Amino acid sequence: MELAAESVQITSKDIVDYWLHLFPEIENEDKLHELLHTIQALSLEGLIERSLDRMYRSEMTVSAENAELAELLKLELSPYLRENAALERYVPFAHFVLPVVNAGLDSFIAELSKMDVAQDQNSFIENTVKHILDSLFELSYRVIVLEVNAARMNGELKGGTSQERLIYFSEQLLTDKEYLLSLYQEYPALIEILTIAKDNYYNFTLEIIRNTARHMPELEEKLNHGEPLGSLTRLETGAGDGHKGGKAVSILEFSCGRKLVYKPRSLELERGFNELLDWLNEQEIHQVLDFRTSQVYTVEDYGWMEFIENEECEDSFALERFYNRSGQILCLLYVLNSVDFHFENLIASGEYPMLIDMESIFHAVVKGEKKEVNSGYIKAREVINASVNMISLLPTQLSKRSGADEVSFDLGGLSVKEEQTIPIKSLFIDGIETDSVKVLRKDSVITPKSNNPVFEGQIVSSEDYVPHLKYGFEQLYRWMLSRKALVSGTVEKIFSSMRSRLIVKATASYGQLLKIASHPDFMRSQDDRRMILHRVAIKAPEVQRWIVQSEYEDLYQNDIPYFTVWINDTKIINSRNEECSDLLETSSMNAVQKKLAGLSEDDLNRQLEFIEMSYFNKRTDEADLTGVELGVQVNKLTPERWLKTAEEIGEHILKSSLSGTNDAGNRDKFWISTSLQGFEENIWKPDVLGFDMYNGNAGIALFLGYLGKITGREDFKEASFQAMEMPRSIMQNLEKDQPYSMGAFTGLPGIMYTLNKLAELYKDEDSIDFINTNMDTLLAMLPTDEIHDVIGGAAGALGIALSLYPSSNNRLRESSLQFAYASYEQLMRTCKEEAGMIYWPSVGDKSYSGFSHGSAGIIAYMHKLYTITGNQDILSNIIKALRFERNLYSAKDHNWFVSDRRDKVSNGWCHGAPGMLLSKLMLKQQGYTDTLLELEMDTAIRTTAQHGIGNNPTYCHGDLGNLAVLRYAAQARGDTRLLNQAVSAYQYLFDEVLSKEWNQKNMKSGWSLSLMIGITGFGYSMLKNYAPDEVPEFLWLQ
Repeated sequence: MELAAESVQITSKDIVDYWLHLFPEIENEDKLHELLHTIQALSLEGLIERSLDRMYRSEMTVSAENAELAELLKLELSPYLRENAALERYVPFAHFVLPVVNAGLDSFIAELSKMDVAQDQNSFIENTVKHILDSLFELSYRVIVLEVNAARMNGELKGGTSQERLIYFSEQLLTDKEYLLSLYQEYPALIEILTIAKDNYYNFTLEIIRNTARHMPELEEKLNHGEPLGSLTRLETGAGDGHKGGKAVSILEFSCGRKLVYKPRSLELERGFNELLDWLNEQEIHQVLDFRTSQVYTVEDYGWMEFIENEECEDSFALERFYNRSGQILCLLYVLNSVDFHFENLIASGEYPMLIDMESIFHAVVKGEKKEVNSGYIKAREVINASVNMISLLPTQLSKRSGADEVSFDLGGLSVKEEQTIPIKSLFIDGIETDSVKVLRKDSVITPKSNNPVFEGQIVSSEDYVPHLKYGFEQLYRWMLSRKALVSGTVEKIFSSMRSRLIVKATASYGQLLKIASHPDFMRSQDDRRMILHRVAIKAPEVQRWIVQSEYEDLYQNDIPYFTVWINDTKIINSRNEECSDLLETSSMNAVQKKLAGLSEDDLNRQLEFIEMSYFNKRTDEADLTGVELGVQVNKLTPERWLKTAEEIGEHILKSSLSGTNDAGNRDKFWISTSLQGFEENIWKPDVLGFDMYNGNAGIALFLGYLGKITGREDFKEASFQAMEMPRSIMQNLEKDQPYSMGAFTGLPGIMYTLNKLAELYKDEDSIDFINTNMDTLLAMLPTDEIHDVIGGAAGALGIALSLYPSSNNRLRESSLQFAYASYEQLMRTCKEEAGMIYWPSVGDKSYSGFSHGSAGIIAYMHKLYTITGNQDILSNIIKALRFERNLYSAKDHNWFVSDRRDKVSNGWCHGAPGMLLSKLMLKQQGYTDTLLELEMDTAIRTTAQHGIGNNPTYCHGDLGNLAVLRYAAQARGDTRLLNQAVSAYQYLFDEVLSKEWNQKNMKSGWSLSLMIGITGFGYSMLKNYAPDEVPEFLWLQ
């Protein structure tokens, strides 16, 4: 029931406007019409007319709907429900859904009574009804909670306490058929979904029992050593996602004590994988351990397999064998182009890793839009997409903002060993015993299954066994490498006539859309629910239209969409067994044969590196310690060695690139590397590098450009411009609905910094023209910034604009100043002010103090703008911002708290004393002074010298950045001793770390090509120290 309100005339325009707000990506009514046409030939006008008809409820509509819903409520209560009245209290608000459960229950019981496989039919009926009650409550509680609150606010509830009023709603209003009918009439879409879910479950339960009874002799023979299974004592359904009419993996328990797993699909892939494992066992491969197969029995579209238990390893050697075998399994999954083997699809059974769901081997690639097909990006993306990291058996680390924090979580098959909070919101009911009950959104929790081995009662971590994992992978890979034709022929013989599942989108994305569609706003009208489900078609290319239509139909039935493919064909089959031809890039078998043909020593080494990189987030930082101290003594400086090593690094970077030709006809370059991702730069992930300065092409191009200029080598120069082709293309083809970063290091403005430097180095007017042409684009995107800081927000945009301002190009000079002012104004729009302080809450409302993410960097560039403009308002705001920053000083630590949480300090350019020192130095050099500035610089220098050196060799939060800042401090303050110490420390760092480690991959940074945390930064530091007057200090956008 809705809250009482004045009558408002709803027009067709109101309806269209409402629907348009469901699609921020869609600009107008015409685009909405196109979206509707993508899924089905729906007329927008027809939908509007139908919605208005329902809204004002013509007599014909009212009569038809009332009759149908009234019949549901008139049905005589099943004798079973009368005799088991306690079920009315099994779930909260059960009376809302009991009429739906009741419809069809007697038929279900009658069908069940015809089968004698169940030991206790009453128990089966009870469990079935309870499961349906649980399911229907999950689907309807958002509506019920809304109605409880509406009834409370309208004064319809009786009782002296909140609890009594809730009981009145549950036991009086919901048992009033007239009231219940009014709710059913208001939420017809919900009643439709509840009916579908109930019918599906009755039918599926009967299907399982009927099929099990029919195949009992075969199940006993194949899965129970010929011994009787006995009666079915328990059926546990819902052990997976619901597809094809709510069907899901289910667990069957028999009176003999045996458990079997029922799957509502053919298990031919499990049977085929067993055949492949048996064949490999027969080969008796040297240094390859035996595989264990699972017992399987399958028919055309359903089957059973043994229930595999999580068992302990007998000793430490069994543990090592488990991980050797896991490497072998990983190798098989790799050559079979497998995906989705996360922690729920692996069981550690003693020393044997057992895969329990093989439907996603032979993964196929759906056709998409043909863009940049000859670009180096496509080559790089294909390498990543075909790698071991896409299987999800290895650690699969993801991160996402959750409130004030960035939460990282791991879904990998070999790595989930403890409960994790994941920043994917689930709905929870709060205050369910009161009439103020409400629905809250909270982060979800995932718990380990049985995916990790157990030894002496403890779950074992795979990161301690990476060498064993790699060894198992390598041994089987080398054997297959030497017998490609044999393996290829065997794989084709076993699997060519089978079907595999096609995963078009992540299951979680479908689940989130269904969750959105369960909101009460979409339960009042089937048309509104249909409309929101059209979001599945957003950004779908025309070639995938048939797929999107199938996804929509499944979602409307409240199912997770399901597709399969013939392994030897390019057809796709949907959940209704409808086929569409030629939607795959190639058949799954062709792709696997290509993978097998491409096995090589280079590919083996690449995959072993991917395995190693996947464990970076689980490694400690101990190996990254440099041992550098500020007072270290060196014999002499070796600038020629600096340059030579920088040149070697440059040659390695060129050799590591993947080149191509983009759609504009220009040569481009891309790189694959591990890099730091996430807002806090705390997640290592191997991937194709992006466009930015921090991790990507703009940073690499900056280094290569200066390397080419100093060495006079044309190949470095050409590579620097080729590296910038992708960033330039991104700037020219921005997607309006995408949230692009506006910062200096992870954002679009950083592209302009590198292009400007290349233009200065090589007198390249084309780069200047490009910057001028695209400054308006940056201006237009500034208002979308919510990050604010130097690294990813408007302060970084301000810093970039000020770095462009000295240009001799008048147009660029004018536009950069305009961009600088706009960046400053954006910062003023987004700041918070209190107690004479201003500050910038970051994503999640945490306000940072430091240079890269906080106030210190913002202050430095605001003051630089002030020195150009003389605007006193800017100076006034700088003073207020300084108050906030100084308020976070920790006298105990002689440092600044990272954020207003005041829970930790740090010692890097990004957070802590070194970045603070940089900000103060910039203020001093720009002419700012106050009573605290010199004292703050003294403190920051001491803290940086004592705690900021020796931690790791990077620019972002390590020695390269901190030594650069100390060198700047020495020069700015005329401190010869500090300058000598900084230069000597750099020479020591070069001698003991940079020159030795850049190509050894002992440190995490040695694996990365990044400017800020990798070997590109190593090389850039060598150039900067070699030619300090020629090479700018990018760390503060010089």
